[in-house]
Amino acid sequence: MTAKLAEIRQLIQGGLVVAAVLFIGHVWWKTKALIPTVGAMLLAGMVLWGTANIQWFQDQIGKEMHSLGTTAPAVPGPGTGR
Repeated sequence: MTAKLAEIRQLIQGGLVVAAVLFIGHVWWKTKALIPTVGAMLLAGMVLWGTANIQWFQDQIGKEMHSLGTTAPAVPGPGTGR
């Protein structure tokens, strides 16, 4: 990854952190309740974790796609000529 792309990625992640804080603050302001605020914190944490670990997701999807490379066996039945 080039230095410029790394800077852009850091900028986006920083913006997501700010958005997460604003989201949590908004939920607290609107509800003044603990449970929805904790839910907002968990959701924001999952989104931030997911964006920080996007390469892990890509690797897992790649592994799964390559492991599915086998062809399915032919099933005899009507219309198949067997």
